[in-house]
Amino acid sequence: MTSTHPALEAGNPPGPPHRTIRNVRKARTWLLFLLLAGPNLALLIAFTYKPLLESFYYSTLQWNIGSARAIPVGLRNYTDWFGNAETPRVLGITLVFTAATVGGGLILGLALAVLLNRKIRLRGPARTIVVAPYVLSGVAVGLLWLFVFDPNFGIVAALLKLIGLPSPAWYNDPGWALAMVIIVQLWKNVGYTALIYLAGLQAVPTDLMEAAALDGASPAAVFRRITLPLLSPTTFFLSITTLLSSRRASTSSRQ
Repeated sequence: MTSTHPALEAGNPPGPPHRTIRNVRKARTWLLFLLLAGPNLALLIAFTYKPLLESFYYSTLQWNIGSARAIPVGLRNYTDWFGNAETPRVLGITLVFTAATVGGGLILGLALAVLLNRKIRLRGPARTIVVAPYVLSGVAVGLLWLFVFDPNFGIVAALLKLIGLPSPAWYNDPGWALAMVIIVQLWKNVGYTALIYLAGLQAVPTDLMEAAALDGASPAAVFRRITLPLLSPTTFFLSITTLLSSRRASTSSRQ
């Protein structure tokens, strides 16, 4: 006794197996993924991972100025750097600079964002003034603050002279030089931090704060228990971006 497929008995050809259908759907999913994510992945590989690998390769070379070619030295550059007696001091200064610029920038930026989020007069021009330093070029920022900190004719020297105090050695003393660079970095990037925090504050649901206020919570409690937790994704994003900016600035200042 022979058996036939139900679809054949009804006069219809049999459909494709379930495994074939799943394979087709999986292929379509992967194709859609490549169409959507492929360009971004290509840009990420070309402009992030490729330069990163090339930087590591160049760090294994010794290429003196004027030399016709580089000499491969393996990991000797790393061993020399970690074995240098000045390395702990350099790391300590870098940590101080990073903690001051990242932590101070987040605190000052959040304070400015809270202030600019209120309904005050000239709020629009104030926001523009706060963000303006961030869009200035590095050359303009350098020339501006050279005039401010110049020990002979700078603004700080003139103000200290009015009260009978000498100007610090901003350029020659390591401690004052570090303080000067931290001040400049905070001044330049605090507008960016305030702008991102301001966008985060405006996305906080007002009904939550109104409900907390009706329950008797003080403004400080509302800010600490509602606003700050809701701003945690913004804080994380700013921590990463300001950390990268701080590392870039510290590298440039050492060079």
